[in-house]
Amino acid sequence: MANPILVTGAAGRVGGVGRTVTTLLLKQGKAVRAMVRNEDERAQALRDMGAEVVVGNLLDLDAMHRVIAGCETMYFGMSVSEAGGVPNELISDSDSSPKCKAIDE
Repeated sequence: MANPILVTGAAGRVGGVGRTVTTLLLKQGKAVRAMVRNEDERAQALRDMGAEVVVGNLLDLDAMHRVIAGCETMYFGMSVSEAGGVPNELISDSDSSPKCKAIDE
């Protein structure tokens, strides 16, 4: 089997982009490793479509090493919002333009 393509945010709670990418790749016959944050009905639906589902957290470096192992391609999606775990002061300032102070500093 070909190396799987890793898709983060595959359950699609924030915007549904990860789930859409997963669905499109599976329809093309690609092997997909779908990363989700929680084991729930959405994870099972991804399995039912043919994805390899892994539960993980983008902020857990050890878990990410395990999730990425064997993948040569990755579609990375992470909410850049306080709801996604990133405090607002790291992503915007008074002019509301996007920032990435964590990288800039």
